[in-house]
Amino acid sequence: MKLALTLLLGAVLGALAHALFGPVAATRTVEHAPLDPHGEAPALASEVDSSLPTARGGDDRVVDPDPPAPSPSPSGERREAEGVLFSEALLAHHDTQYLRGWSEIRARPVEPSPALVAGAEAGFRERVLGLSERLGAKDAEQANETDALALSLETLDVAALLQFARDEIWIPDETFPTSERFAELWTPRTAGANLDGPGFVSGREAELTPGATLVFGPGIHVLDARRLQAENGVIPADVTLVGAGKDATLLRIGDISTRGFLERLTLRDMTLDADNDGLFDIRSVTALVDLQRVRIVRFDAGHGGCNTLSASRGAIFRARDVDFVGGYGRSPGNGDLLDGAPIIALFQNCRFERIKMRDLTPGDGSQVRFQDCRFVTEWNPIQPQPGLAFERCQYEELEPTEIETLPLSDLFPGAE
Repeated sequence: MKLALTLLLGAVLGALAHALFGPVAATRTVEHAPLDPHGEAPALASEVDSSLPTARGGDDRVVDPDPPAPSPSPSGERREAEGVLFSEALLAHHDTQYLRGWSEIRARPVEPSPALVAGAEAGFRERVLGLSERLGAKDAEQANETDALALSLETLDVAALLQFARDEIWIPDETFPTSERFAELWTPRTAGANLDGPGFVSGREAELTPGATLVFGPGIHVLDARRLQAENGVIPADVTLVGAGKDATLLRIGDISTRGFLERLTLRDMTLDADNDGLFDIRSVTALVDLQRVRIVRFDAGHGGCNTLSASRGAIFRARDVDFVGGYGRSPGNGDLLDGAPIIALFQNCRFERIKMRDLTPGDGSQVRFQDCRFVTEWNPIQPQPGLAFERCQYEELEPTEIETLPLSDLFPGAE
């Protein structure tokens, strides 16, 4: 009998400790199925043990309204009597801990009243009796998170992945921006027609549809970024703006925004004039943006929103062979690179000149990687830290001197 009571006491105390301190897996970072270093999807919770019941959230949630009764104890009795569940030793432990907590706050010799002591014991019994159900629900919620994360990685659901990163359920490691899964993000899902850029600017072309490509030839072009949006205020998926080369095509476009998920917007082979504003200003939604062989200028206006890449709810960026060049804006050199969190980004063979890099510290859930990049700045940003990695990068110190705004006509004659 003593052995049975001892075992029972140990089980209940273990459950009580579980409730008080929580299991390791109850942290927000999913521990059930660790991620592959390259971002591969973890096994679904239902794949870990197919004999366990599973539940899905939302409209597909499956709940057994009449769960099976627990297996009978070795004695064949379902130990339901409180006198068995709550032994004298367990209740004495409760009394001791209750009085310890009381005395830490209340000065002696003030003692709790009998009514308080009785109420505390009743609350203790109630919590212990309901503990297992709460633990089961908590573990089921975490299993659902594991399944949802695995599905998001499998389908490359960018909006969901950024939400997981924002909630610190998924923390991509520094290899993710160079992984095959990251590269797959940029495969277009839709294909559309090529449209004449100047014709679209003048309104002769219809509104953009998914997969459309706007083609701008050599010269100077001005595009109101709102023209990229459909009637619902959302920029369609897989839209591309392409020029004839960053030394041939100048496109004045700033403050690109959208009311819905910005899905694979590509800008390539041109100089982008942010017109003394941020190039991207994505708020309340997430974004997936690809930059290829472009030069970005006039983002350094000195005000709070002059960031080349800004996404307050998080974004995934890829920039290859891109020059971020300050000095041409209203406040030369006073423009930042990134703003928002989480930011998952890869910069390859990029040049950063006269651009603030001091505020490069990424936010929670971010992972930013620079490969073969060159920094010509007043402060050396090549300082590895969590969420920030540099590979084969170079730094050239720029003297901290004030300069006059550089004329854009130096790059494109006739530009103002």
